Amino acid sequence: MHTFSGSSNIIKKPKIKLSRVLLLFVVNFLFAQITIAQSVGDFRSAGNGYWNASTSWQTWNGSSWVAATEYPGESACATCDVTISSTDTITAENLTTLAMGSILVNGTLILNPITNPREVALTTNNFEVGSTGTLNFSGSQASLVLPPGAALIFQIGGNISGSCTPNNTIVIGSEKYAACRVNAGTTVYSFGEVLATGSTLNATITTPAALSIDAEICSLLTVTGGYQGPGSNIYYTWLVTDPNGNAVSTSLPTGQLLSALPTSTSTDFNVTILGDYIVSLEVTDGAFSNVETRTITVTADITAPTITCPANISQGTDSSSCDAIVTWTIPTPDDNCGVTSFTSTHNPGDTFPIGTTTVTYTAQDAAFNTTQCSFTVSVTDNEAPTITCPADIDLNVDAGNCSAVATFATPSGADNCSVASVTQTAGPVSGSAFPVGTTVV
Repeated sequence: MHTFSGSSNIIKKPKIKLSRVLLLFVVNFLFAQITIAQSVGDFRSAGNGYWNASTSWQTWNGSSWVAATEYPGESACATCDVTISSTDTITAENLTTLAMGSILVNGTLILNPITNPREVALTTNNFEVGSTGTLNFSGSQASLVLPPGAALIFQIGGNISGSCTPNNTIVIGSEKYAACRVNAGTTVYSFGEVLATGSTLNATITTPAALSIDAEICSLLTVTGGYQGPGSNIYYTWLVTDPNGNAVSTSLPTGQLLSALPTSTSTDFNVTILGDYIVSLEVTDGAFSNVETRTITVTADITAPTITCPANISQGTDSSSCDAIVTWTIPTPDDNCGVTSFTSTHNPGDTFPIGTTTVTYTAQDAAFNTTQCSFTVSVTDNEAPTITCPADIDLNVDAGNCSAVATFATPSGADNCSVASVTQTAGPVSGSAFPVGTTVV
């Protein structure tokens, strides 16, 4: 890695020791500087141009800078460092390079891939943006892809510009980050787990533990994290962006942690759009900031509404009626995305006939997930029929007999539903001879 002041001063910085480094922002004072000779095969920008045009570059031949015959990474050269000078702008469209040495951006590197996959893959283990440098993500979709274990280093003043959306990403190996920076150019700033000389402040998201997870739309998600390393009174910021790049409100966006993990902070947020959400936890002690991220892919709603029906109801008929008016409390449906339709076969206050009737409620959400619940209404006739008998009959025996013939009308019955039959259950029938004495009919 080389730094240039004018055209003659050449600065070389020693390597940073990193443990599973994902992205690292570093300030100059963290590293000693020494003067060394330029290496044969190194590249520097020759003005404004495109990365894959050899005319955009010069190469060091051992004694001077000469016009390049190829662009950096066109041929493999793991020791050939690349520098974009402070006054130059280099644009990289769709590009995948072979192995290169370190890359130093003192000017502007524009990432503008125009066809799918919209990626600029630079095969380097050390990528540094100097204090005057800018890494620009052009358009609505662009990704910088670095190999596993690579270090992306930003000095104070170095900046990321462009859209901070999940479509503009920095990918190191299989780990993806939103191409945005909260405290741009004001602190030492890093993404991921860092073990750098003199500083070990690391943001750590503990829930979810995986780098990327799926979540169903309309879910209320909780993320938890803290920091590792020395220090206390560390300030944190949760930043969540939706698939459109808009900030998402969280329940606890900022605060202070008095000690390292297991002391932690949690925040909740709702996911309402299909696609990738980027969750970032930034921790800072005022001089050094570190960020860790998670990607949450929001999928379609497959959860049906929930509903709990009343218990089964048993009730007698209303007085003088062959049915019953039955009431109950209407159940309340619930759904993660909201209920769009709620219907029932019967309503409280309906009149139910004798017997058992099933009442069914149906709830549906916007994704047409449907659920039902049912209960029964059983109505029984507990009201006995009524019957009115004739008045008592007093007779003298018939002449010449020790009995008397008595006649009487069959009494009529009444019932709240209906009388099935009137049957004489005791005594002689009408027209019979009744003996002397009292006979009950």
